Order: sequence, then C-alpha cells, then structure tokens
Amino acid sequence: MTLASAPADPSREYARVMGYGGALFVIAVLLAFLVAQEITQFVARRAGQILFNEEGEIYKDLEYDPAEQEWAKGNYLEAIRLLREYYQKKPREIHAAIRIAEIYEKDLKNYLAAALEYEEILQRKFHPEHWGWAAIHLANLYSGRLNQPDKAVALLRRIDAEFTKTAAAEKARRRLAMMEAESAEAAAEETSDVGAPLPLPPAPPAGVNPFPPGFGPKKS
Repeated sequence: MTLASAPADPSREYARVMGYGGALFVIAVLLAFLVAQEITQFVARRAGQILFNEEGEIYKDLEYDPAEQEWAKGNYLEAIRLLREYYQKKPREIHAAIRIAEIYEKDLKNYLAAALEYEEILQRKFHPEHWGWAAIHLANLYSGRLNQPDKAVALLRRIDAEFTKTAAAEKARRRLAMMEAESAEAAAEETSDVGAPLPLPPAPPAGVNPFPPGFGPKKS
C-alpha cells in the first residue's frame, strides 16, 4: 500500500473535526452574547435603566420607570404626563424631554407637537452629540412631515458648523448633500419641462373686423 493511498489517521480526523466544531461553538457563543447585549441595552433604555443628562453622563433612576411602564402599555399620554413631572423635578435629565418628543413623533404621530418639543429642547445647552441627534430628528420632521425644507437646511448647517466633529454633524453633511442633489435634479426637470413659447395667432386678413359684432373702441 502506497503512502498516498494509506487511510487517514482516525485520531487526526477526530481532532480536526473537534477543532472545527469548537471554533463554530465559540463563534456562536460570541454572536449570542452580542445579540443579547444589544437586546439588554435596548430594553434597559426603555425601562429607565440607561439614561443620560445634560452632560451626557449615564445614570440609573428608578423614579423614571413608571413613565416607561405606561409607555409599554400603550398609555402614551399618561407616559408624557409622568415624563413632564419627572423633568420638572429633575430639569438636568434631558433624556426625559427627548422621550416626550419621541412619543409624540413615533407613537402619537403628532409631528407638529414633536417639532415644538424638539425646538424647546434645542434651546438648552447639553452634550454636543445628544444635541446634534435631537437636531437631526427635528430636521427630518422639517424636511418630511412638516414640509419646511428651508428650516431643515438651516438646522443641518448649524449642526455642521457648531458640532463639526460629531457623528451627528457627519450625518448632517450627508443629508445636506442629498438635499442639494435633489434640488438640482428638480430644477433640471423643471427647466426641461419648459418648452418653446407658443406661436402668436395669425393676423386677421385686411379689411376684416377682428372684434365681435357690436363691439367698438370708445371714442375719446
């Protein structure tokens, strides 16, 4: 029997299979961990476990929980009422104000109320990244549901100018580029739709009165 035709060593084959299996198991565990972490963070944010204040500091506050519990039940107006009470008691906890705007926008579909909430929020000074993303939400409302593109452009330019190095500013620059491209395309289509001017009607033959019967210019 030649070396090429010799049967493979069963112990080596077993070790190789076990090695592949072990690697796949480790990958599966890591993926499960990452998914579980994302779900935990999402639930925690909605359950009041991960909040941020004006300085962007993460904190925990059980007093916040009742508002999110009402939100989870679909009692959106009650959730807003509790959030307002919480925010009045703790005005540094800007997350509560942002949640009110989010509920108006995403759950109640009251886009004007959401915009008014965001406008009031942006009058305050807080962590640049959080300020920028709140402004992005407002710009999206302006350019979309509220049909106020000029306000959207002005706000996006402000984000880019005042918070240049943030992720929100990068998003603002991309949105501005898209809006400018859309405006240029719309202008080009409008120009192409304008055809040549219509020809003037032919002049009436000589000696033919162009006016209807009984009509005559007033004599001075």
